[in-house]
Amino acid sequence: MQVCNEAETRKLAADLLGAPSYNPSESPIFSAFFRHYNEVLSPSTFGHAIAEIESPVLKSHKDVLSCVQILRSNPTLTFNDFLDVAFAGKDAKPSEKEYAARLVVSAAFMVNCASKDYYSEGFQSSTATRAKWEPNQGFADFLEKAFALNPISTVGQDEKRSVPNGGSLKAWKLVKRSNIRIQPTNNLIDHLLYDPKDRVLKVFHQTMFLQSQIKRYKNVDFDLTFEESLKLGILPPRLLFETLVTIHCILFPVANIGNKRSMRLLKKLIKKEGFDPEATWVEFVRPIPDDLSFTYWGPRLAELYEVVKKPPPTNSLVAWFERHTSERNALTVAIIGLFLSVFLGVLSLVVAILALIVAWLAWKDGQS
Repeated sequence: MQVCNEAETRKLAADLLGAPSYNPSESPIFSAFFRHYNEVLSPSTFGHAIAEIESPVLKSHKDVLSCVQILRSNPTLTFNDFLDVAFAGKDAKPSEKEYAARLVVSAAFMVNCASKDYYSEGFQSSTATRAKWEPNQGFADFLEKAFALNPISTVGQDEKRSVPNGGSLKAWKLVKRSNIRIQPTNNLIDHLLYDPKDRVLKVFHQTMFLQSQIKRYKNVDFDLTFEESLKLGILPPRLLFETLVTIHCILFPVANIGNKRSMRLLKKLIKKEGFDPEATWVEFVRPIPDDLSFTYWGPRLAELYEVVKKPPPTNSLVAWFERHTSERNALTVAIIGLFLSVFLGVLSLVVAILALIVAWLAWKDGQS
């Protein structure tokens, strides 16, 4: 499939982003979204190696929109049923249809529905969600489980949903003080996912996608379910809003006076890491509730705060000491240190007495 032209871009912006008046040549505010969209559906254009298929399942951007409409109109469709409906009559292998379906979900909904298959074995995180749209699982159910609270976390439910001392979670502090690297992701499931092994924090950077989704139905119920939201053509308002708040109020509070370091880091990430160029534009679309709780991202914020409170060791030597140091060992070392201090003190006293005796004897000899 070729990269979408200007006319196709306008059509896609209207259907996927709710921006019918979007003109890419005049104001490319959705450049990050369409870069991701084209990289997913036209990988060869960006230099990614792919196998040529004589008769691809997705031949045009119209086919993509058709698939999206199927999922919106019936969010309870299972993965297998979606393949049957979306690609009926297509002469393609099952694996090719599955691949095409996952491309559509990634490009249009910003969700990797096969991430369960792609996490590395060494990946470490107590809040990681290995999500996959299973063959007999409905689409809305898959999303609901993918964004569900992680039951493995040891943090209390109330603490999960609040942001303790959110000022300590500013991105520039994480980078400078905790030596954490910020990495952009186009997979919403991976937002705020921290890997302590590599000290990498993934941040969903598509702020204009979030804003456009919220704008489409900014007056609907804040707590719509995935099924209800998908029928409107959006992701749940709370999920979108929480994500935007974690970016612009916690990690990068660039709208606040005196946050020059946040703006400086954000611009650096835009230039060097491919963050959404519009990420410096702050617009929440709807008011931020005074009692906003982080139903979706609370566990990961809490985990990140624990990293800040107890920073990881800076090198292997410090790590070894931490692994082999317990309260019992620390007490033993303290007692040994106390006895050594007493012993050295007594030894110093004996040496001083001997020195005094030697001096006295020398004086006595001098007198005689």
